[in-house]
Amino acid sequence: MITASFLGHAALLFRGSAGSLVCDPWFSTAPIYGNSSIRFPVAPVETEASFLEATHVYISHHHEDHFHVPSLDRLSRDVTIFIPAFEYVEHPRGRSMERTLKAMGFKSVVTLESFETVDIDIGERVRLTLVPSAKSRWHDWENSGLIVQTSEWTGVNLNDNLADEALLAQIRDRAPKVDVAFVPGSPSTEFPGAFDFSLREKLSLGRRKRDEIGQARLIIAGLDPTYMVPIAGDIAWHRPQDQFRNYVDKPTPTSLARRLIEEGLVDPGRFVMLAPGDGFDPRTGATTSLAGPVNYRGFRRRIRDVAREFLPWIEAHDSYMSDVGFDAAAYDALVPALNAYLPRLPVPCAPVRIDLLIVDDAGAPLRRLAVEASGDAVSARDRPVDDSDCDQEIVVPEAIWGQTFAGKVLRRDLFGLCINRQLKPFRIEVAALRYFITYYFDFGDISPWVRISQPDPLANLPEMRRLVGEFAPQFTLERLKPMYAPVPATGPGE
Repeated sequence: MITASFLGHAALLFRGSAGSLVCDPWFSTAPIYGNSSIRFPVAPVETEASFLEATHVYISHHHEDHFHVPSLDRLSRDVTIFIPAFEYVEHPRGRSMERTLKAMGFKSVVTLESFETVDIDIGERVRLTLVPSAKSRWHDWENSGLIVQTSEWTGVNLNDNLADEALLAQIRDRAPKVDVAFVPGSPSTEFPGAFDFSLREKLSLGRRKRDEIGQARLIIAGLDPTYMVPIAGDIAWHRPQDQFRNYVDKPTPTSLARRLIEEGLVDPGRFVMLAPGDGFDPRTGATTSLAGPVNYRGFRRRIRDVAREFLPWIEAHDSYMSDVGFDAAAYDALVPALNAYLPRLPVPCAPVRIDLLIVDDAGAPLRRLAVEASGDAVSARDRPVDDSDCDQEIVVPEAIWGQTFAGKVLRRDLFGLCINRQLKPFRIEVAALRYFITYYFDFGDISPWVRISQPDPLANLPEMRRLVGEFAPQFTLERLKPMYAPVPATGPGE
């Protein structure tokens, strides 16, 4: 029989007698997004062998919590890696995952087109079907999901791939009976914690975000899965100055469960919450627990306990980053290069503008880079520093901006690292342009550690390996038990 296990975040393990498939491995504790975020609950080192022994890997999309180079770097270069072909993306950016993996030395990188199927033999035959992004999506179109079909059960792994009714109908055509759906919980994002709101506003907006269940409701109606397992929501903020964001930005599976059960959308026995290392039987819903189910009451205190283990990493990583001043010549060269690289918007939109305001150590403005979209056209241009007639303004300290030119930080991470100001009422076009910027501002680079736009793509890998080897904390099962072992509870709650 093919067994299913959860390794944390979006990492799923499907194992047979002669091999295994791991999905979206974020296993190393190396933080993501410019050293801003970690995974919580973290995976105990006892689950390491299951990950390292994988014969096949599937990666859904390029975001660092799914495409995690410090984790991938630990794998044998002979492993077979499946990635979406993104054949509907004409821009070369759509091939960034493949180029990055090949630069790292992986020998077998297999691209799958939309709804293409492939059979793998891991002791039994398992059929994999690539699920594309929904055609109605106005953002994050480089995403995917996976249908996993064995002789005894069928699972659908949607990770971050937000669906619509049409896409779910296409999945149902290929998988009429879904035993388990691995679905996205409420996302952990830079909103509202990175925005220039009052703390009261952030708490209110955070509660509203945690209560959003639209995607889960859609999946239940479209797939009618026997069991639902929430994944891809366990991101936390570990730097001391950012830990307040765990009160406003971090949802938990219990909040999702509570809403679904209260609205009668799912029976309590059909909503299955797993901790890292737990196993799950899609035929019966039975679970095997490594450390006991996570009790999310008091989890912010336990995040603080875990975050203390990252203080040496923070200090070492900050030293590696070092202060880099603003380079006016590099900035001036960036603007025409961006305009030559940026494609058309996939979905035309009303006029919208987001500015990156670069400031010096005293907060005085140095330059203003405006990104504007109208219809399907996008352009970048330098504007006067006092021209703040934009929808959003991202205030970027010159040291952080300089680090993007030093090749140590991705420009896509500026949204999470810097203060975001909403200067006009929010519109959906603002979110669409934000996603567009995160996809194209780095000229195809999707990791700070492997820069395929540079002459030497692997220049950062030696330092990454040093930092990981010396400073990435390791957590044994024994150490983690008091941090997230269960306390008796009567039902879902926080």
